[in-house]
Amino acid sequence: RKKVSCINESGHRIDPQEPNAIKFERFIFDALPLADRTLIVEGDRSREFNPVKNASGSDSPATARAAMDRIAEQWLQEAGQPIPTGAGLEISPLHALDAEELAAKFTQGEISFDDLTG
Repeated sequence: RKKVSCINESGHRIDPQEPNAIKFERFIFDALPLADRTLIVEGDRSREFNPVKNASGSDSPATARAAMDRIAEQWLQEAGQPIPTGAGLEISPLHALDAEELAAKFTQGEISFDDLTG
């Protein structure tokens, strides 16, 4: 149960003092008992987990986008490639699955920076 702002019949915003809604939410671990088989993968939470739960501020599309940009910048830096300033960056998994694969493809001439920027 939680307090959720709403609009009344007159079109005015109401900020309730008491819970007026039920939040239906599930997490991946809620489904684990239902699975025939499971696989757990451990990862770096600060890098691999970027939820989008809010329209702005923390856990928003902007923070998830910034995390993707940081990963792409790191990969390009490790591959010795230029990093454009102010451009949104994302490296498709069709190009590379990690920094080492991306660097190897640049070294072997399989891709160029222009391939990534379209």
